[in-house]
Amino acid sequence: MTESPTAQGTFALNDTPFGWSISTGERTILQTAVAEDEALARPGAFCRDGQWRYVTQVLAQEATADGMRYRCATDDPTFEAVLDIAYMADGLALCWAPADGKVCEVIGDVYSLASAGHWYGHGYHEPQYWPLDAGAIRNDPLLCNNVQSPIWLASSGAGIVIPTEELLSVSLNVAQDGVFRIGMKHVASFAYRILVGRDIRETFDLLLGIVGKPQRVPDLEEFAKPIYSTWTQYPRYLTQDKVLDFARQICAAGLPVGIMQIDEKYQPSFGEISFDPSTFPDPQGMMRELREMGFVSTLWTSPFINTDSPAFAELRELGALVRNAQTGEPGIFTWWAGDAGLLDVTHPAGEAWYAGHLHAMEALGFVGFKFDGGDGKYTPPFAESAFHQPQRPQGYSNRYLEFMAKHFPRYSESRVAWMVQGEGLLTREGGKDTHWGLDNGLRALVTQGMTQSLLGYPYLICDMIPGRVQTRFPDAPLPTDELFLRWTEVSALTPIMQFSYGPWNYSAATCGVARAYAWLHQDLGPYLYAMAQHCPQSGAPIVRPLFLDFPGEEATYMLDDEFLLGDDLLVAPVLSEGAVARDIYLPTGSWRDAWTGTLYEGPCTLADHPAPCPGIPLFVRQDGAWSERLEEVLAQHLPNIPRGNTPSGVTTASYSAPLFRIV
Repeated sequence: MTESPTAQGTFALNDTPFGWSISTGERTILQTAVAEDEALARPGAFCRDGQWRYVTQVLAQEATADGMRYRCATDDPTFEAVLDIAYMADGLALCWAPADGKVCEVIGDVYSLASAGHWYGHGYHEPQYWPLDAGAIRNDPLLCNNVQSPIWLASSGAGIVIPTEELLSVSLNVAQDGVFRIGMKHVASFAYRILVGRDIRETFDLLLGIVGKPQRVPDLEEFAKPIYSTWTQYPRYLTQDKVLDFARQICAAGLPVGIMQIDEKYQPSFGEISFDPSTFPDPQGMMRELREMGFVSTLWTSPFINTDSPAFAELRELGALVRNAQTGEPGIFTWWAGDAGLLDVTHPAGEAWYAGHLHAMEALGFVGFKFDGGDGKYTPPFAESAFHQPQRPQGYSNRYLEFMAKHFPRYSESRVAWMVQGEGLLTREGGKDTHWGLDNGLRALVTQGMTQSLLGYPYLICDMIPGRVQTRFPDAPLPTDELFLRWTEVSALTPIMQFSYGPWNYSAATCGVARAYAWLHQDLGPYLYAMAQHCPQSGAPIVRPLFLDFPGEEATYMLDDEFLLGDDLLVAPVLSEGAVARDIYLPTGSWRDAWTGTLYEGPCTLADHPAPCPGIPLFVRQDGAWSERLEEVLAQHLPNIPRGNTPSGVTTASYSAPLFRIV
């Protein structure tokens, strides 16, 4: 065994079996593993021409300017590998390469999950486990889908970051095997970083040193004003009358006037960025009326240019669609609304066309845009594609968001992100299904929100209340009043609240509760804005798992149903049907129950704490900078919410708006 001290810990390389461990003091925080049940079975794994080779021993080593270089043998006598280790202030930089410098189909490593404790990160996944080792993940390839980043942080203080736009292969705890496999595909080298912190909070801070802290802060209105998306109330077949009807019903229900988001489909065809005159005869008049009611408005857009759209022919002529590398013609793919080409935002003509059309919509009165798409799964196959500026497989997601940040940062949002943390964009969770579970339901709304925060995206938009209703599964039952209100409770206690299925679809009582929570959210706006202003300096997310503030408290690492909203408010939502009580962990400090005024001293667990519907448990940290103001806001709004008046399993809604489409 060879041991090398680093700035943060000790790197120990073992020859038989080949592998390594990283420790801080007497504590191992990360260790490689051997697992024979998968092709990527051990550290130092190389696949070329369909044959796997595994490093078996170190043949020679030499010091380099910033670390060590190891020349290694594999179980193939004709194949040698080189491992470069650079000792960094935040941990280690590793780089594997075949000695002959030629491309491999996969180069990868294998780690023991248990050696590092509990794991978090990765991004969107169904189910959205928390921690990740509570379930299993297999993404081969990992192609950006919603918000995902090649970042994994562990409770031990270890972290793995792969700052790349290459295609990755990732599996974690498949078949409960307890191992974490990472690999890079179709490359001649595989480089990544291992972060070494004293605890997960320090490791999170080290991560931000690599990916960057957000460089902007959204406006106060973006936090305070609810978003009202037309998508679920009036899916796909949208008209001017429906938009205005939506706005009038918001006002009639007494909800706070906010951001009117005109979702698809308002245009004559997908790809055009203009209103269909047959369904929107007077867009200027519509925008004027929305302004008179007090709304600001945003507009759905995507880079998908359907083949039957006049925009397809126009952009084809400009050369501004991603091309098929073999034919030179636009590459075609299928998305949820048909066959399309992909706008090439790396092409000057494509960028100018897109920005020009969206600026024209700004001139009409829109303040920002809902940028949809950009996922790797909704693009032409990368191996067949040619971009104006050559890209790597994950590059389009980054370029698309960089376009958004460059031209339209205010009020705009994206549900896709790879490694653009520094842009400080609003990032929306992927579309949620209207049920309770971790499998893309209400519980996943919470775990995905905490996950996005840990990836370095603090300006979170939860998906619309109460999920997609019947737009994905047209035969699904209408959401119960209980589910609708539990979803509303959670969303009101997040940075940005978004309605779509109107609260007025329910009884007056249920609508009244939703109204009260919406006004509470609006009055939390200054607090949320203050928390956001810390992000460019500290990077501390607004929605945060408890262990970021209390890393020494072991109980915090398994909590998938509690979070801190900023510095001084602990939120403990109810995420199970029929539950009217729940256990709540309060960390170190003094915490006041916002409903009853009772003061508790943590750390402690409140067993079977009352949590009627409605009545989300909320606790204000005492002696915080915002504690007194938070208690004033909560005392103003919570009495307007009749606790425990909503029965389980019942819906008072009858309004259906199903959409038959391919997902």
